[in-house]
Amino acid sequence: MSIKNNDLYLHVGLHKTGTSSLQKFLCENSSLLKSYNFFYPTFYKINLNLLDFSVKDIINKPSNNFIRAHHRLFRALKEKDKFLKKKQAIQSIYEYKKICINENLKLILSAENISGFLKQDYFLKKNNKEDFLSTIRLHFNQFNIIPIISFRNHYSYFLSFYSEKTKNNWGKSSMSKTFAQYLKEQTLRLPYFYSNIYQLLELLSTEGKIITLTFEESIKFNLISYFLKKIKCNYKKQINNIFLREGFSMIALELKRYISNRIKTKKQNQAVSKFLISEKYKELEKTFLSKYLHYNFNSNIDFILFLQNDTFIESEINKAFNSDLKKLKIKVDINLPKYSYQYKNYFKNKNFNNIINSFFEDIYEKYLRNL
Repeated sequence: MSIKNNDLYLHVGLHKTGTSSLQKFLCENSSLLKSYNFFYPTFYKINLNLLDFSVKDIINKPSNNFIRAHHRLFRALKEKDKFLKKKQAIQSIYEYKKICINENLKLILSAENISGFLKQDYFLKKNNKEDFLSTIRLHFNQFNIIPIISFRNHYSYFLSFYSEKTKNNWGKSSMSKTFAQYLKEQTLRLPYFYSNIYQLLELLSTEGKIITLTFEESIKFNLISYFLKKIKCNYKKQINNIFLREGFSMIALELKRYISNRIKTKKQNQAVSKFLISEKYKELEKTFLSKYLHYNFNSNIDFILFLQNDTFIESEINKAFNSDLKKLKIKVDINLPKYSYQYKNYFKNKNFNNIINSFFEDIYEKYLRNL
């Protein structure tokens, strides 16, 4: 099967850059996108059937839910998916190719784990024919592959990941590190994360073309419209501003970390997380802050360091982020600022630790213990 001039826009993330909102839009508007010559698959092909199923569905029990993103497809290519087999993933890719040929469409696939698998291979120093980059090239070799990646301010990127880990982990696996400790650990482990990922995408791109976005610009100009403009999709229909998934406030984040080792089940953890973004909790936190906290913080990073009694972020972290940006800017003109972060050493009431711990205990006893 031959393809002429069919582009594959391969959206690889990164995580925490609005990818879920983008995938939701692309899925829900997949039929309309075809009229603009773009194909966003919402099914996998299993044997002779086209099946639509959500992340929670088992292949033998297909539902009417379309797949929103293609994480399962790329996991299957690595033979790491529980339900979709590698053979079935390849069948699905073949079906996508056929549709693109017959209808002269450009293909869009979106999965953050693409960048994750590439990163794993890079840092594990895998140099064999079975590495993930070679796998993608092999199965999409008839397409002109154009990777799309969205970067984000390093500090807010890692803070978002820290928040997610604190939210999702509980019991023995609960987050014990402070944000400053976590940030240092990640920076030492992945000192040139952005520039290394970009280097791998250069190898993946058929013609060396990479579409580079930033999370900050995407939000400023409307996440969806900005993406469609970058892939030159002349989408005419009005696109409402997309609201990202609500996260924890910094107080709620620290509260979750404080009580997380007392949580015994996944169901309880989900109930706690749901309460911590509820209007009820927000009112309780607002009352507490108005009574006991009278500082204006420049950023969430200042706030979380204050809450966790961390006095500074080491200068080596700034240096690592700036070196990463310097390497990246040799390749692409990306609008992320040079870092010169300095923590402001706010005066802390001697009794503040006791006060906030009492607030946490009060919330736990009244609202969380019996969830």
